[in-house]
Amino acid sequence: MARPTLKTIAQALNLAVTTVSRAMKDDPAIRLETRKRVQAKAKEVGYIPDRAGVRLRTGKTNVISVVLPIERNMSNHQARLMASLAERLKGTGYHINTSYYFDKAEALAEVRYLVETGSTDGILINSTEPNDARVEYLLDKAFPFVTHGQTHWCKAHPYFDYDNETFAELAIIKLAQQSRRCILAILPPTDAFYTLAMQAGIERGAARSSLQILNCPSVNADSPHLDIESAVVSMLTANPHIDGIFASSPISCMAAVSGLESLGLQVGMEIDVVSREAIPFLKMFRKQVLVAQENVAKAGQFLAQALLQRIDKPELPPMQYLDVPSLDQIK
Repeated sequence: MARPTLKTIAQALNLAVTTVSRAMKDDPAIRLETRKRVQAKAKEVGYIPDRAGVRLRTGKTNVISVVLPIERNMSNHQARLMASLAERLKGTGYHINTSYYFDKAEALAEVRYLVETGSTDGILINSTEPNDARVEYLLDKAFPFVTHGQTHWCKAHPYFDYDNETFAELAIIKLAQQSRRCILAILPPTDAFYTLAMQAGIERGAARSSLQILNCPSVNADSPHLDIESAVVSMLTANPHIDGIFASSPISCMAAVSGLESLGLQVGMEIDVVSREAIPFLKMFRKQVLVAQENVAKAGQFLAQALLQRIDKPELPPMQYLDVPSLDQIK
């Protein structure tokens, strides 16, 4: 039996081959009903694109590469981001390839490899730095990419970011509303862009509420959870007047709760803890934790669309979005 082609689908539906091709790419210029008919028929006949042929004809790989850091404490952010990205790319003909790195040198090397070997049509960078060498390189090469997070060059490239500065400010205000006066902050690594944003937000929230802020020394939100727990115990022992904790990740939140409970303290009683997450489970862990839900699914959908636009219509302004939380979302 001959392998099904776009012509096979076109003949079965009495459509032009070009219409079928555009419908398989989920081109919005093609009516939604037609796109669904074409994609259903392709699935029915077992159509699989000839990627080698596509590359010869178009120069495209039909691959989207996602570049991710290796995390000691695996977060739910990456899983939800990948799921929403895959959902949006379904039916477009694009496949997702993931690349991982351990340090800055590897991060840049991986991006250079993807570009210089022609392995991908576009790149999504998750977790950015202010002066991100990968972004500088990709801008210089005029290669299609998007970032989950901002950089100092973000006006020139597509991105989606959660407004970490506003979140941190509102989190401190929320703790003040709980009558807390001295807050222990567990921040992300110092080289991340959103760390700067969180620091600015914490300072502004503290100024507005006249709170004292103590940064947790020697650890950050990406440190091993046992190290975070130990650091929290040390800080609470040395500073018994601490009555609030700002934890910038779910893992650091759980480690902090474990530490304070080991000292006989209770969340929501002697001390409050505020954090954020992408998949709701912190309330199941301890319902007294104050939590903001970050919509990472929205980020994945937006970034996929932004990258497709960058690949197909690079002349258009880059798509950019800053997701701003509100005080009533921290609960």
